[in-house]
Amino acid sequence: MKYTMEELKEILEDLEWDHNAVGIRFEEKQYNVGDVIADSKHNADKEDEREFPNFNSEEYAELPELPGVSTWNTTTVNTVEDALRWHSHCYIVVGDDRSWCDSIGEHVLDENELVIENGRVALIVQ
Repeated sequence: MKYTMEELKEILEDLEWDHNAVGIRFEEKQYNVGDVIADSKHNADKEDEREFPNFNSEEYAELPELPGVSTWNTTTVNTVEDALRWHSHCYIVVGDDRSWCDSIGEHVLDENELVIENGRVALIVQ
């Protein structure tokens, strides 16, 4: 991890002043600062947030699309180091359009999940 936990918390706090939504995204894809991340899929049938069909599968293609990118809200910052053991990259994603927590229409979101419309990479943590 490029940042200490205290540095990361301070960065998140500053970003929350400047943007409507700030979230933490763990991802296998590599992005650059400023990249807009594609809208996420929703898998209501999963028992674990890591339980998703293979990205290139027909099953994945049939999942409903959310109106933004799925992230964890910033209250989960203390789990970043642990989650990095399971993921290649961690990004801080910001957005100035709409965002959702709890639910989007009939889709119930995971606990601490935040969906950010037109979410873009503000910081590469790893």
